[in-house]
Amino acid sequence: MSANIANFFRNTPSESLQAYFGAYPSNLSEAVNWNEPPKNIAAPLLKAVDDLNDEDFGQLNSNAERINEMTDEIGQTAFLSVITDKDFDAYQKLQNAHDRALYVFLRDQEAFRKAEEIRYTDHYRKSRMWGGFVGPKNITVSRDLLDIEGFKQRIAEYFRINGKIKIEIFDRKKPYGEDQELNIAQIMVYREGLPESYTALENDDLIAKTFRPVIEMALTYEPVSGQIEVIANTKEVREEVAKAFSGTLLQTEIEGETVPLKQYDIAKLLRPFDFPTDLDDGIESVKVTMLKLKPYENSNKVMLEVTASETRTIYDVSQDWFNTHDPLRNGFLLAQVKIVIKFMPDAESRRGKVVSVKISWPNGCDLKDKTEKERLIGDKYLKRWGILKEI
Repeated sequence: MSANIANFFRNTPSESLQAYFGAYPSNLSEAVNWNEPPKNIAAPLLKAVDDLNDEDFGQLNSNAERINEMTDEIGQTAFLSVITDKDFDAYQKLQNAHDRALYVFLRDQEAFRKAEEIRYTDHYRKSRMWGGFVGPKNITVSRDLLDIEGFKQRIAEYFRINGKIKIEIFDRKKPYGEDQELNIAQIMVYREGLPESYTALENDDLIAKTFRPVIEMALTYEPVSGQIEVIANTKEVREEVAKAFSGTLLQTEIEGETVPLKQYDIAKLLRPFDFPTDLDDGIESVKVTMLKLKPYENSNKVMLEVTASETRTIYDVSQDWFNTHDPLRNGFLLAQVKIVIKFMPDAESRRGKVVSVKISWPNGCDLKDKTEKERLIGDKYLKRWGILKEI
């Protein structure tokens, strides 16, 4: 049994599952009486999966995996950029994330694929695959075929390839700040990699088959700030792709200057800090759980850490352990801190979502902005607490 299929069947409303099998006919649908209560639908479907042939199983498993992947907050946010106005009311009335993902999957495969591309880009944003570059402001991304061919040519020259290259350009929105959105353009670059081979059975003989894998890169352009963001494997590739994009589709050559760094001031957290919050944001607690310190005269470090369930503050624990030799009071610099923010239970999380952020002085922060709560911490509270200073 595939975990993907089990997850899909158990979380999708029965009437939507019936619609799925209407679009993708299968013997599975004969295993259930669709007039039965919803709780009686998943079990017989799951039992019948074992009788599927390899081709039908493969298609069901692949579709289930794609639908499941789009049910997290990043995927659900991505759908808001592709849902048409005429479908929006119906979309909002659907029962859960699986229901919404399947609705788009069955209604518009092209829209679903674009949502997958948006999720891919937002998932890897601010990861090791991400790079941000300074570009020209308030430019319309060219859709002219000659400009697109020019972009392809520069990509081909950089990678020294003669394989196929496909470029897709579409407009979307990006969450920003508190209940705000920015209009951005997204550009997907697909190129053929070098040939690879695998062994297959054909007429009972082992043979080698060759294929060219597709390598994916993603860019976004934000006209208001001029920021170009690139998702690709290496720093050098990200910079060259950003230059090629700006020079052809924005008609402006750039130097590859990276976006200004954010600067973090964490020195105040050598002492207890109140972390003020607004009641409406549903934050239950904010706690420092790790402090990494270094002496002024060298690069050696010492780390203090407490569990999230520890009732005492990390400052109290340090004082109890070290007394007069407490490193928090004896000439150490704060090099890194971990802050754990716990939200009150809500519809998204019955136990209350926990967001942890690790900040290193002066420019390091592992907080992503994939979810609404992460953006709330990054865009509002790190500034309010005087920790974030943009430069």
